Amino acid sequence: MWKEILEGIAQRSARDGSLPEATQKLLRDLWPALVGKSIARFSTPTKLRGGTLHIDVRQQALMEDWQRSPRPLLNRIRRFSPWPIEELACTHNPNAGVLDASTEDIEAPNLERPSAPTQDSSPPPGIDSELLSLIQSIEAHRNQSEQ
Repeated sequence: MWKEILEGIAQRSARDGSLPEATQKLLRDLWPALVGKSIARFSTPTKLRGGTLHIDVRQQALMEDWQRSPRPLLNRIRRFSPWPIEELACTHNPNAGVLDASTEDIEAPNLERPSAPTQDSSPPPGIDSELLSLIQSIEAHRNQSEQ
């Protein structure tokens, strides 16, 4: 259901020109809402080009896991992304991570059980009220499905 709604909104927004471009800043701002806090601590989206989302990953083993088996992360991202994403390209970067992970003994993310999204009340720049409302609805839906 969410996939069809997001695809419809993305297509309409693309026609109307109201869907913001997937800039690096916007991707980073939305990343915790798209993938959850645990994944956002270990990864940073760097660009979206031609349907391929490029991601820097802090841990070599996690990067290799996502390269071998990208489907769980790709499905999670597709479920909540307003942009069409067909593939992931992962690169190791020891400094990756959108959220502060001040201790290295934080456990790597488990994609089988999504973590809660961030609760930031200020919208990222470039997000119109319709897209913000959609993101908030997605976060509320994710919270309900995790309980």
